[in-house]
Amino acid sequence: MSDTSAPAGRPVAGIVSLTSGLAFFAVQDAIVKTLVSDYSVLQILAMRSLTAVPLLIAILSLTRGMQGFRTRHPRLHLLRAVFVLFAFLCYYIAVSRLPLVDVVALFSAAPLFITALARLVLGEAVGARRWAAVAVGFIGVLIMLRPGTDVFDPVAIFGLVAALSYSCSALIARHIGPGEPSAFMALVSTSSFLIVCGLGVVIVSLVQPAFDPTSGIAPIVKPYAVAEGRDLIAMLLLGLVTLSGFMLVPRAYQIAPASVVTPFEYTYLLWALMIGIVFFDETPTTSTLAGAALVVASGIYIARREATLARQKRPSAT
Repeated sequence: MSDTSAPAGRPVAGIVSLTSGLAFFAVQDAIVKTLVSDYSVLQILAMRSLTAVPLLIAILSLTRGMQGFRTRHPRLHLLRAVFVLFAFLCYYIAVSRLPLVDVVALFSAAPLFITALARLVLGEAVGARRWAAVAVGFIGVLIMLRPGTDVFDPVAIFGLVAALSYSCSALIARHIGPGEPSAFMALVSTSSFLIVCGLGVVIVSLVQPAFDPTSGIAPIVKPYAVAEGRDLIAMLLLGLVTLSGFMLVPRAYQIAPASVVTPFEYTYLLWALMIGIVFFDETPTTSTLAGAALVVASGIYIARREATLARQKRPSAT
């Protein structure tokens, strides 16, 4: 969660910035879902990073100079990059096999993981009300997963693991604190994508492991295919689309209170729902919608509760 002490003067601008950033992320997901049928996730992410890394270097150079590339927490940045990389790989494995709105709904459990892990890992106080909200949210997750039934798809676990891994990266970012520029965090993560995914493509091409299209890890070990024309342009555009999201979402929390903008995080679900219906002819199931409603309600309650507690503590800190 972001700092609730952000200025209150531009709430509308903050909401527009957040929802626009999430729209870019939804477009990113749609492009990847289109490409992943012909190309490996490793190849797609490596090409995306090939565009994003130079842009991030330019942004840091122009806004902060050499100071923007210095950090007091190199190991934490690298650890966070590992979690972000793992989160994206798992997320896009799920996207390749499941309806987009299902994966986004499962990924929306991330705030629940963050709340639970903040108590277990960082020792932050979590009251009974927020624990109850976490429990309700995970009931929603179970409704979406439907374990033990004939409609359960094991690939859905990748979406949940992606949310857990992303939550770990968010907690590391919280521990690092606001002193580090978000563009530098994005640069470290994106550079790790370029290096690891690029090496992964080379290794898969050299080893040529047996490819089973029904396997859960098929999107990773898929043989390399030369991207040309519109596919190549789409891969390179991914970097610009993703970078736009990275810049707009943090900006929202800088210009408006988190208590105002956080509930709009769940417009990501609406973007995914619309894209899934219009471009992929996907129709969400009743269980997906019901489970997602519980997850969203729990997440909004947790965000509001944290904002309330932060306001209560503020006078005593002065």
